[in-house]
Amino acid sequence: MRNARLIGLAAATALVLPAAALAQGTSRPAPARPVPAPARPAQPAQPTPQQQQSQIPQAAGLIVLIKSSLIALNQANQTGNYQVLYALGSDTLRAQTNPQNLAQSFAPFRERRIDLNPVLFLNPQLTRNPAIEGGRLHLVGSFPTTPLQINFDFWFEPSQGQWKYVQLNTNLSPAAQQQPAQQPQQQRR
Repeated sequence: MRNARLIGLAAATALVLPAAALAQGTSRPAPARPVPAPARPAQPAQPTPQQQQSQIPQAAGLIVLIKSSLIALNQANQTGNYQVLYALGSDTLRAQTNPQNLAQSFAPFRERRIDLNPVLFLNPQLTRNPAIEGGRLHLVGSFPTTPLQINFDFWFEPSQGQWKYVQLNTNLSPAAQQQPAQQPQQQRR
């Protein structure tokens, strides 16, 4: 019985609401007008991946490129396995050479057992400003290691969405001799 009253109340309400709307002279409620979104300040356009790679990386990114390349070379020299060094290179490098050619190119380092691990603890010193030349990033400099200084002349190019080396030129030279700091002389009275 209680359910019958609720159903009757619901039906009566349904009949009264349209009648009230008709009494106000409208058959339907007015459509809601869309409220315009508040204007947002213009956001600078995000660079495309190609534009990002045509920009010189920040200093930390340059250090990572240089050190990771030298460590990959060092590991290849220590193990005699140049597969990973080859695989980490750009598409162009892999099209132009193979792991055996890389092994021949770096044989002097391997035969002399040159250890490039000190680059982990030092920062490179660039001898010229990083530049993009012909779409490739060119980095030239050295690590202040002793008794031999590690020199590099590296070329990177965009490959698979990131900078990858296409050419690694590395050599050793005698470390620059630094003059010992002179002690201030005491004045005599």
